[in-house]
Amino acid sequence: MSVTAAKSSSYISESMFLKETSSQTFSANYVIHAYEQGRQRGMKDKMVELESDAKNQFAKNRDYTIKTINNLITDLITEGVITQRGWIKSEGLEVFDVVIAVPQENYLAENFERFYIKANQIETESNSPEFHLNIRFINGSKPINEEKLFYDGYKLKFEIQVSSKTAN
Repeated sequence: MSVTAAKSSSYISESMFLKETSSQTFSANYVIHAYEQGRQRGMKDKMVELESDAKNQFAKNRDYTIKTINNLITDLITEGVITQRGWIKSEGLEVFDVVIAVPQENYLAENFERFYIKANQIETESNSPEFHLNIRFINGSKPINEEKLFYDGYKLKFEIQVSSKTAN
């Protein structure tokens, strides 16, 4: 019986605190309760806005990375470096790492240095507080443990198909 009385008395006191008084003023508990409800609604709205902003920022950075790498791959192919695959990893919203597998004969060639320079220029021109791009080349003639790359965060793999028209 005391449990029931406690429940009903807490219900009565709560409802009394959450009502307007006869002099058309509000109790402190009513104001605190209203503030807390407003704060919770505001936090929900802010979280939805932040999530939307994060998704948009990620999509923008991802699309820029893909476009930039497509252009770099096109330059490689135009110069006779036929790469067949690569991987992209994102670390948060702003940092994207790209690994491009290059045939050993190109990878070890002296004139391949120009592509390192080009990759460095792309990184320098692209990087800002909102975005950071890292481009690396690896020897694609050696066996590549793709499972390890996947576990290292390289979740997006791209494969390049070159027709005889494009390569010539």
